[in-house]
Amino acid sequence: MLLLPVPYSVDRKLTAIPYASYTLAALNVAVYLVCVAIGPELYEKFVFWGGVVAGDLTLHSLFTMHFIHDAPSPMHVGGNMLFLLLFGRHVEDVIGRVWFVLLYVFGGVAAAMIQTLSIFLFERSGIDAPLIGASGAIAALMGVFAVRFYRTKIKVFYMVGVWPILGRAGVWRPTSLLALGLWSGWELVQALFAMGVPDVQEAGGVAHWAHLGGLAFGAVIAFGAGMHRHAQEMYTLKDAYEFFRNGQMKRSADCFLELLRETPDDPNMRHKLAVALELSQHSARSLPQYAKAIELYAGRGNVADAVRVFRKVGHDRWIAQHLDPEVFWLVADHLAERGETQEALTGFAALAGSQPGTVPAENAAVRCGDLLLGPLNQPARAIEWYRTVRDRGKDPENVARATRGLTTAERAVARLRAAQRPAP
Repeated sequence: MLLLPVPYSVDRKLTAIPYASYTLAALNVAVYLVCVAIGPELYEKFVFWGGVVAGDLTLHSLFTMHFIHDAPSPMHVGGNMLFLLLFGRHVEDVIGRVWFVLLYVFGGVAAAMIQTLSIFLFERSGIDAPLIGASGAIAALMGVFAVRFYRTKIKVFYMVGVWPILGRAGVWRPTSLLALGLWSGWELVQALFAMGVPDVQEAGGVAHWAHLGGLAFGAVIAFGAGMHRHAQEMYTLKDAYEFFRNGQMKRSADCFLELLRETPDDPNMRHKLAVALELSQHSARSLPQYAKAIELYAGRGNVADAVRVFRKVGHDRWIAQHLDPEVFWLVADHLAERGETQEALTGFAALAGSQPGTVPAENAAVRCGDLLLGPLNQPARAIEWYRTVRDRGKDPENVARATRGLTTAERAVARLRAAQRPAP
């Protein structure tokens, strides 16, 4: 005896509570309980009112059928709710509640229409039989899941034979693309087989074309929304971090480079790429990436992260020569405001020395003098910076600032010397 495999878990953590998935599941269960409570006679009338009947199609039934299940057996609603919660929660997690509910509803409508069309095209029996159940709508969610999470593993419990007496049981962990691909293939085989069976109940009473139609609808929507690209980026990023943790820096750098082709202005990616290149003994290639990361962080107003990266490489002459002067100034000024005066001085000094004769270099030189004269209390060293700008500066404002600073510094040096003279 071969028992069907039962998927029960997805190797992915949710980022938010999937309220819409739980609400839809609760609504389906509530309708099922009502169907059990009203008795067989009223239940049959309700099914013919709310289910899709190919020979007497009504508009409202296209929207109500996805909430009605076989009663009193709980197998139909139980199996559908398992799949709804297993796959639906993760789809809701990435597309949001509103789009999730719309996908469920209109995916179900598309599935019902395809099943109805199959009845007329293939002359199957059941033209007067009501079509009910959420499986078509859930199949649409599965189609989105297969595209958006094509490499995510699914845990599937299986039993072969009469376990535990004769047979075996275990857990299989295929990718979602493989698992749902096998499921859709099996659905297609059953749908083709049912075409040759004159009685719908003898064919199993399952709307296989609705399943296939819903799955195809969801997959088309996912591709149209570009979810396959988001998935590829997600898995490439995952690979990049995995290679990084395993010390495979070259492969990690290759992954980050691939990601940057799609998002060239992502400072986090630039920073990770720089680190990976540096650790893979490609320091020369890492420096431009560090510089770009600093500039992108600063451009987004995230000066703290720009400073964090700058601390690592700001001492390098290449960085000093190629980093945008405005960004260089912003980073050094941020350090000064935080009271990290020595690091700020190093930054301003590097900027002043990297582009001599330019106005930004003069600004940085004056700022070096200010830091030495003030917080660092080294007026003698401040004199050197001020004198350089006063004698060689091109910007009148900087020359004036340097002249005033020089005068103050010289007075401070004079006071210090006077204080150090021995008393007569």
